[in-house]
Amino acid sequence: MSTITRGSCHPTRVLTYDTGNASLALARSILGYFTAKSLHDGDACMRYFHRTQAVYVDATVGLKLSQLNITTALRPVVATWPEDAKSYPLWITGDLNSAVVLFVDTPTLFGEELRLIAAFDFKGGKVTLQIDYWDGRRNSVMDL
Repeated sequence: MSTITRGSCHPTRVLTYDTGNASLALARSILGYFTAKSLHDGDACMRYFHRTQAVYVDATVGLKLSQLNITTALRPVVATWPEDAKSYPLWITGDLNSAVVLFVDTPTLFGEELRLIAAFDFKGGKVTLQIDYWDGRRNSVMDL
């Protein structure tokens, strides 16, 4: 178990997350990525993705973005998030080949709290594939 303190990923409390089955390099990479998201820094988020081979998929919505689309879509969206919008991991497992992360997006990101499972693939320490899964049955985000 590790701890994130206020000012990193989550704004109001000490957050404990489980990295017991994660390599140290993966834990650092994932925590850096979620910290960049929580700081609304699109450029910093993009540094975690492979420059030419990245793909992002939201399996619930049916959205698939290539590297170019990730770059053009992520920066403007992240910039519009309110200051208290955060995204933080709860559980991280794997290494810099492949990983699974359970995480939370706070309500100010997408209208209500989302609890997600993400599968990651890496090449050279950079994300080549991120697939997010979440339960859209009881979430108004699906009505958009």
